[in-house]
Amino acid sequence: MKKFKNASIILGCILLISQPISAHNTFDEIFGGQVFETEHDHFHFEENVFIEDILKEETNTDVPHHNRIIPLISGKFETVEILEQGLRVCASDEVEQLLWATKGNYLHISYDEGETFAWLHTFSQPDIDGVAFLNDKYLLVGTSNGRFSPDANGEVHLSTDYGKTFTKVLDLIAGSAYYWSFAAAPDDTLIVSEYGYKELPNNARHIYMSEDEGQTWRIIYENGENDNNHMHRTHVDQQNSNIIYQSIGDGHNNKMIRSTDKGETWEIIIDEFNPTAVVQLGDTIIWGTDTHPTHGTYVMNSGGEIVSSFHPPHSHTGPIYDMIEIDGIIYAGHMSYDWDVQPWDGSIWRSYDGGYNWELFAVLPKDDLEAIGLYKFSHLNGYLYAHTTCLGYDIYSGQKKYYSGTLKIKLDH
Repeated sequence: MKKFKNASIILGCILLISQPISAHNTFDEIFGGQVFETEHDHFHFEENVFIEDILKEETNTDVPHHNRIIPLISGKFETVEILEQGLRVCASDEVEQLLWATKGNYLHISYDEGETFAWLHTFSQPDIDGVAFLNDKYLLVGTSNGRFSPDANGEVHLSTDYGKTFTKVLDLIAGSAYYWSFAAAPDDTLIVSEYGYKELPNNARHIYMSEDEGQTWRIIYENGENDNNHMHRTHVDQQNSNIIYQSIGDGHNNKMIRSTDKGETWEIIIDEFNPTAVVQLGDTIIWGTDTHPTHGTYVMNSGGEIVSSFHPPHSHTGPIYDMIEIDGIIYAGHMSYDWDVQPWDGSIWRSYDGGYNWELFAVLPKDDLEAIGLYKFSHLNGYLYAHTTCLGYDIYSGQKKYYSGTLKIKLDH
């Protein structure tokens, strides 16, 4: 293993002063008494001035979006529904029974398992790239002018009242904060990494830390000006706040580094692939990878050693952008890009034994040069919410077409 001192610390601190963070209250205490109205299957706050902009996107307001397309998906689930076209569920709170979803630069909330959504916030930048709800109180949102742009100007926004108010707490040097860029330690230390633009000289290569609930931040790692290089999955050990994992890609840059002293020093622990998904069960960590031909899952013990791996057959493999643990069962989504070297279908696999053995749970078929995306998983009350692009049939035209939004899958356990 290579071990090295983090040279970026001597660059100093990035200091951003935010508004004081209030004590954590329940959803009812924060939103109690708020009046909601219904209009064309959209729920919104009375003061929402953006509802007309949203409704302009409707092509037929007499028929809800989720009744127009039948997704092409089969598997071992009870039922599958689709949410409104373009509405991407990206985080959940199982304590307060909430879902958050994005559409463009709008953030929405649902308190009825995704049947209806209310507008919460509109961000000034055009793209919401990532959302995470961490430690049951930190709602973090990454926005940008396009994460793969050299002028992404990524920002991180923080809410501690379920999205009722936000404070911009961090300006990123490059790229943006994606779904996998956020992590929180058991001691409430917050970590954010950069993802997106990966060309010289301003590639997304920094990791930031806050130890005061997001009020101030400092750089704890900089990967150097390497071409085709940006940060992937960030993870903090949920049993030891001092241990931080960071996956780095792409191509010849693929590796994973680890710090056991809260970012003071780092070591390379994997130099063959770059994980983009993670689930932790006790002191065991299960990784899902992005790299071809090593698409699959890897079980890592508490010593940082890979003790088992699983690679689906070629007809159902692909990059894993997210995994989730539900009632002790792990679900992993395998994507398929629209490349001729990735002719396989999209698929979801699940493991009952901590990632050692897997079974095929669902198949999302495609033609060779079509794409299936499985970007983010969320869970609430026996439903798996998969933020996805997939193929379906328009029930009026009978034509096959893409659906971009969220699949709501009723689990069979």
